[in-house]
Amino acid sequence: MAAVGRWKRPGGPSARALLVGAAAISAALPHVPGLRWLAWPLILVGTLAHELGHGLAGWMVGRRFDALEIRWDGSGVARTAGVGQALEIAWTAAGGLVGPAVVALGCFALSRRVGLARVGLGAVGAGLLVGIPLLAATWWTAVVMGTVGIAAGALCAWGRDAARAGLAFLGVQLAVQVWTRSDYLFVAQTTRGEASDVAMIAAALGGPVWLWGALIGVASLGLLAVGVRVAWGAK
Repeated sequence: MAAVGRWKRPGGPSARALLVGAAAISAALPHVPGLRWLAWPLILVGTLAHELGHGLAGWMVGRRFDALEIRWDGSGVARTAGVGQALEIAWTAAGGLVGPAVVALGCFALSRRVGLARVGLGAVGAGLLVGIPLLAATWWTAVVMGTVGIAAGALCAWGRDAARAGLAFLGVQLAVQVWTRSDYLFVAQTTRGEASDVAMIAAALGGPVWLWGALIGVASLGLLAVGVRVAWGAK
């Protein structure tokens, strides 16, 4: 019983309750004047998940993850280096597109148990802080990474269920961004005139941009569905 208690406090909110609460708060935020400012930092967190997805996907196939940049306007770039084959280039580009959905799935899964939530969130926070001198390309990127890392650590220390609630809320916010920023899946160029991630996949593997965008979108929705199912099924 002591081991079980370490992972979930008896009488604490269920993962299902946290998910419903996070969804309700997320739906209410745009309508509360004093809290609308939260939309912008949450977009930056989504961009961080996107760019880390690029960098880590590239690292998985042998590319070097050199730098990460988060811009004030919510855009960003991950710089990887190394000669890559077509599949490696496509994999690296796709990693960023599914990054927010992967992180959301992880948030939902970790929110099931107190111990899992605190260990997972603590590891992410520590990783971001350690990664600042290694990856941050600009001072603003360092600020974003540092703020998210410190916030993760604070949630771990602030009450037994704070980490679970924070993860549930973040998972919902990233899920919302997968939907609201889905138009990016069907454009060939960014607002800066650069080739989009989907265009890079199409150039590497062939086929139209819209087809790869649709496939990435379906994959992201599938990941989110798995995450919600995992959280909803937890008691």
